[in-house]
Amino acid sequence: MGMFDWVDYECECPVCGAKVTGFQTKELDCDMDTVTPQQALFFYSICSGCGAWLVAQYVEPVAAHIHIEASKKNGDRVLKNYAFKPAKPL
Repeated sequence: MGMFDWVDYECECPVCGAKVTGFQTKELDCDMDTVTPQQALFFYSICSGCGAWLVAQYVEPVAAHIHIEASKKNGDRVLKNYAFKPAKPL
């Protein structure tokens, strides 16, 4: 039994612009599987460039996008929306 599932998603950090990978979710079976953002809905990672904590949410109104909220170390928050583009087929 694992502790989380990996989410197949990467983006630029809304704070510093560094590439962020390694998104995780605890919403599913937590078997260390790799899932899509659509399966996870909410997922998170940390930016190795600036240390911002990124919380992501898959949102599918008319055009699918990822809503990212990044928390800086000083407590400030940065919000950004990205168009959803799957990284690669699973």
